[in-house]
Amino acid sequence: MSDLITVSIALGPATLLAGFHASGLALKRRHRGKPGEAAVDDFLARSKGWWWVVGLFALAFLSGRPGVVVFMGAWSALALREFLRVSDTGFATDRWVPGVLIGTSFGLNGFVVFAPQAGWQMAPALVVPCVLVTLALRGESGAFLERSSRLVWGWLVCVYLPAFVSALAAADLAPREGHPLRTFFFVLFVVQLGDVLQYIVGRLFGRHLIIPRISPRKTWEGLLGGMVGAGVAGAVLADCTPFGRVGAASLAVACVVAGFLGGAVMSAVKRGYAVKDYGKALAGAGGVMDRIDGVCFSAPVAYVVIKLAAG
Repeated sequence: MSDLITVSIALGPATLLAGFHASGLALKRRHRGKPGEAAVDDFLARSKGWWWVVGLFALAFLSGRPGVVVFMGAWSALALREFLRVSDTGFATDRWVPGVLIGTSFGLNGFVVFAPQAGWQMAPALVVPCVLVTLALRGESGAFLERSSRLVWGWLVCVYLPAFVSALAAADLAPREGHPLRTFFFVLFVVQLGDVLQYIVGRLFGRHLIIPRISPRKTWEGLLGGMVGAGVAGAVLADCTPFGRVGAASLAVACVVAGFLGGAVMSAVKRGYAVKDYGKALAGAGGVMDRIDGVCFSAPVAYVVIKLAAG
């Protein structure tokens, strides 16, 4: 793949988001002082967070595999810290937790990208016992099972599952000439695109709520819009996968559905603790965990499907 095409892939999401943002500004002028203005303002506020995601993603893509390690490592560490704060484990302000978070997040992604044959999939078999033993030796006896379960659960969801995205950058699973990170790009792009389209279509045409007690804004119309849009994008980006256009479109749809289910799970966690967002790291779009929740659950699906296809 030529450098021009590589840059186009990196900047493509920004171009698409710029179109969405421009449409939002046009709608704001049209609905100024009208009932629909609040919805447009909400969309424009969310787009600020999406710009951060797109910018960091493009930087990671253009930086190659080291960029992937830094991007996914930092993303996972920040997401886990937000989860620990929201879930009230008592570890979020502990001295040793930040070091462990940074170490496992960057260390795991480093192994995934640069030593994919080292058996990184077995990381939970080492990390989980180490965490539990460490807590016990520290004398953490108060509500030990509940607190340690939250910590381990958070690590698995925020660090281990997203590492499957990094795994797509470790080995070129698409047996065609091209940029080595194109599969990494494909998964992140279709998941985030599906999320954006679910929001837009849901706000414009959504009538039938899916799980109103957990996600009061998620509608069947929005989910369908996200699936269709991501499916079309998947077919266009088929060269980023080992599949033809139909297979790539199907993979994109599967990623969107898995991402939606992941978002539902993480929303259920938030509702259980009566919070709206995991944090405020991304202006208008909540915290890092609010943006990575779909990737946490779609990444393993994509990895397994592509790995099986690659033999």
